[in-house]
Amino acid sequence: MSNVKAVDKEEGDLTNKVKHKGDVDTSKPGTYIVDYSVVDSQGGNATATQTVIVEGNGEILDLKHTLTVPTATTIHVGDSFDPLEKVLAIDKEDGDLTSKVKLNGEMNTSKAGTYVLTYTVTDSKGHKVTAEQTVTVKVRDEVKNEIPILKVPATTTITEGDQFNPIQW
Repeated sequence: MSNVKAVDKEEGDLTNKVKHKGDVDTSKPGTYIVDYSVVDSQGGNATATQTVIVEGNGEILDLKHTLTVPTATTIHVGDSFDPLEKVLAIDKEDGDLTSKVKLNGEMNTSKAGTYVLTYTVTDSKGHKVTAEQTVTVKVRDEVKNEIPILKVPATTTITEGDQFNPIQW
């Protein structure tokens, strides 16, 4: 996973916590899907999907175009979110179609809830591929700032001339 990286604002590098599922048989030409996920200590998670194309003996397979989007993402209220950031669309004949991806669906990062975004891309031959992403916006768990408990004797009596150290008991 040398090209995989996971970073969190609060915790920094989470790459070593990334999990993946999906097998790629490098002995057989074809298209394979690998799903990645990472969860931070607060329960925030991110997912990504990678399409791996295994070509046979220098031949380019006649493959349909692919549209790769994160399947599910969790962010906190107020976080910035670019829905096209991890989207990739590739076509054998047309090449990179990422700039032609259309996004349908609305979300509000200032309001907790679950939102579904639909991505669509069409190649030059009219072939259309659609993918969905579920984005969960949740309220950040508040860290309670409890006041400290301070215990001080209400009255202390000392003899005239004695030393008084207010923090020595």
